[in-house]
Amino acid sequence: MDVLAGRKTQGTVSGCLLINGHPKDQVTWSRVVGYVEQQTDAHSAGLTVSESLRFSTALRLAGSVSPAQRAAVVNEVLTVTELMPLSGAMVGVPGATGLSVEQRRRLSIGAEGGARRAAVLPEPV
Repeated sequence: MDVLAGRKTQGTVSGCLLINGHPKDQVTWSRVVGYVEQQTDAHSAGLTVSESLRFSTALRLAGSVSPAQRAAVVNEVLTVTELMPLSGAMVGVPGATGLSVEQRRRLSIGAEGGARRAAVLPEPV
């Protein structure tokens, strides 16, 4: 996954990387595919789940996207990730308060999906 995402930092990668038979262009790939690493501290502990997603969409979606469209994206992500019941819950501190590791992982995947990526690749656990 690190090689596909263009995040391999150790060792040597050789050969030809093809996506559907075409050479992979990293610039295009990065725009359409999100990659979620295993870190659990990527979110602000003082925000709710919904606020975290709203913040992410505010930063990642084009300025031409209306507030109503942004809200619809957040609601869609909350539904798809099954985090709607936790939308008002504080993210909290990993291992101490707030969301579980699995819930944080879904929040991270949702934040990438909220950027309207064509695909989201979670790093294998």
